[in-house]
Amino acid sequence: MLQLHDDIHLDKSWWIFCVVKVFVTGVVNANCNEPFFMSRVHETIKHYSTKFDTMDVVIPSNMIKRRELEEIYGREILNIIGCEGTERIERPESYKQWHSRIQRAGFVQKPLCPFIDSTIKSILGTCHKHFGIGQDGGWFLMGWKNEIVYALSAWKPTISLTKL
Repeated sequence: MLQLHDDIHLDKSWWIFCVVKVFVTGVVNANCNEPFFMSRVHETIKHYSTKFDTMDVVIPSNMIKRRELEEIYGREILNIIGCEGTERIERPESYKQWHSRIQRAGFVQKPLCPFIDSTIKSILGTCHKHFGIGQDGGWFLMGWKNEIVYALSAWKPTISLTKL
């Protein structure tokens, strides 16, 4: 999977070395990259309380994997709230912010496959009632209690890379 980050400068010449027909991106949907501290704290609490709430239902508290996830989330929260500038590594943003960024990098969004949507809905039918999925444009959204936690989408380059 090709993942875009803020620290990669995506000019058109970079793509000469990558022949990409389609790339799929999955993003953590959270506005934790706010410049104002209190906004960042609020968004971080909202996002991670949703993740911990999900864990309470899905993973028993005595499982080692749960403790490992709690430690990972704890480090992420500490980094988002406690660090500034280059020390802050975790910078989750909303899927809408990623949408704009990916378009500016020279990609156009591909439509979602209806088969994928129906397949995932049938799988979720056997899951907890608070899990949910949805769509927004070409984004496939996954969440818990009406909070979008993850978003997936497919993109293709706006220029033909085989002609370069």
